Amino acid sequence: LGKTLQKPFSDFDIVNRIEYHIYSENWDILNKMLPEIKEIALSYGITFEDILFADGYVYEYLHKDYLKAIEYYNEYLDIKANRYADIHIAIARCYRLNKDFKSALKKLDEINDSDLLYKWDTNYEYALLYQDKGNIRKAINYINLMLEHYKHADPDLKKVNKAKALREELNKQL
Repeated sequence: LGKTLQKPFSDFDIVNRIEYHIYSENWDILNKMLPEIKEIALSYGITFEDILFADGYVYEYLHKDYLKAIEYYNEYLDIKANRYADIHIAIARCYRLNKDFKSALKKLDEINDSDLLYKWDTNYEYALLYQDKGNIRKAINYINLMLEHYKHADPDLKKVNKAKALREELNKQL
């Protein structure tokens, strides 16, 4: 590492870092990178769809503008067919965080009725939704479904550890 690629490869290298910063939850770094990435895309006359979901995450986590995040996520889905549930779950999460529980539940139900990959991750969001609505027993039921699915997962898997922490929190609320 520490070497710099020559143009145009150096330009495209920064784009490859988008997902790394999303999964590392480095929202400030991602926010600083996005203008440069947009400029690179513009200079080459191409579209990087990943910019849209990166913008969605920045608006969701950094700016707390959930409706704007939903716009970016939907724009991404309009351009790029996505077989994975994560962006769809992000939309449901934004609805929940914006206190639109009805839309969040509808989106989660749509995901569960779909053939999207990793749709069982909706169970975490269902648990948070029911926790927010005050139905702790139902929330525990959903988090237990998720943890059952991931019972053989790597113990360092971040989403599993978050689910375990949520289960502990929910059990204290009983």
